[in-house]
Amino acid sequence: MSSTVSSAPVRAAAAPDSITIDVRDYALVARVPMTAAARRLEEIFQTGRLPVRLTVDRQDSSSPQRLAVASVTVIVYPRLRGESIASEPNVLGWVPGGTTGGRIAYVFASRIEDEARRHGVDYGRLLGTVLAHEVGHVLLPGRPHASAGLMRAVCDAKQIRQLIVGGLEFTAEETAVIRKVMLASH
Repeated sequence: MSSTVSSAPVRAAAAPDSITIDVRDYALVARVPMTAAARRLEEIFQTGRLPVRLTVDRQDSSSPQRLAVASVTVIVYPRLRGESIASEPNVLGWVPGGTTGGRIAYVFASRIEDEARRHGVDYGRLLGTVLAHEVGHVLLPGRPHASAGLMRAVCDAKQIRQLIVGGLEFTAEETAVIRKVMLASH
């Protein structure tokens, strides 16, 4: 697995059996929490032995909105943009077309930062967990939220405690479905 956090896009050929995740950081999350988020995202996929190739591109509002040739593109939006996409303040991320297999996910950085502050957890770690959750929606199309674990719908005190001890991961069943999706796309 490789991770790149940069101000300019870094591209390299992904292994044919890996998931390519392209994170577009329009919120301009500080380098330390974004690096922690990238590590957490990779850690979650590594636990399920799901190889991932991750790039994080810092974008500003004048950057062209382009779609990469990626398995999943995650766009990290700042507060104002997030409000126009999902008005419900408890929504930390969203996948349009998630029930049918979209390829884009949105993550709302300021809401995640607020949650991290409210629960006293590391912002980067929570951001990485939310990134993995939303990528999970893309890779698990049509599946409802789970009753527990990483794919649970609500980020509450129980999930925050699991985040602290590292217990939020994909289930064995979710990992198997993601592997099937990976094989089908190559």
